[in-house]
Amino acid sequence: MLKGGEHASQPSTLRDGVETIINSGISIDGDNILAERHSLNEPVQSWIPCSERMPEREYVLAADFSGSYYLPSLPNTQVGIYADWFEDGKPSWDDGDGNDLNLKQVTHWMPLPAAPQPDSD
Repeated sequence: MLKGGEHASQPSTLRDGVETIINSGISIDGDNILAERHSLNEPVQSWIPCSERMPEREYVLAADFSGSYYLPSLPNTQVGIYADWFEDGKPSWDDGDGNDLNLKQVTHWMPLPAAPQPDSD
């Protein structure tokens, strides 16, 4: 405990700050705080224009932002895969079960987020 005139040194990292709080005797869940902080540092997913690059053969979220069929602010989206299914040099979008996507066109895509982790409770 600090006494009059003493100044607490500033922790240089969140981990140092959590350790300082734990060492002070205050009860906190330091591991949970650090895990939540880590999840906040995850890169933010953003839409990738198909004109820029196409995805590898993996499930992604595909969208039509053209404004031709849907409002660009409310694009039609669907999970799908872009691949050369018949190995004929003509890759196409598919829902993963051999069916075409229900999109008129695909203008953008983004990787799917990680699956949620099961509750530890």
